[in-house]
Amino acid sequence: MFIEDVTLADCTRVRPGKTMTKVWRLKNAGAVPWKGYLLRRLDVTQQADQCQTIPDVPIKDTQPGETVDIRTVITTPKKPGLCYVRFKMVDASGAVVFPGSRPINFQIIVDGN
Repeated sequence: MFIEDVTLADCTRVRPGKTMTKVWRLKNAGAVPWKGYLLRRLDVTQQADQCQTIPDVPIKDTQPGETVDIRTVITTPKKPGLCYVRFKMVDASGAVVFPGSRPINFQIIVDGN
């Protein structure tokens, strides 16, 4: 369950060519421990005009009822625009967990001003 954006709230304005850390806070609201889980980027073939991230963001092992902060480094493109990047949680075997749920995402505005 998504709790909050710890850093870089949606529509935060950032400069082109910057590297920063995005942090989401999630809660394991189910009955199964998250062991070996990842956030997998949905648009893995990254273009130069998109925000760059690693394709698989590790999630610290999380027991039911616990919260976890998940971090990834983002590098913004050199040109202004909107970065909208989506991730789905996958288990240790690579299977999508919660296939019907909305992706975890971030959207930032790369502002040249």
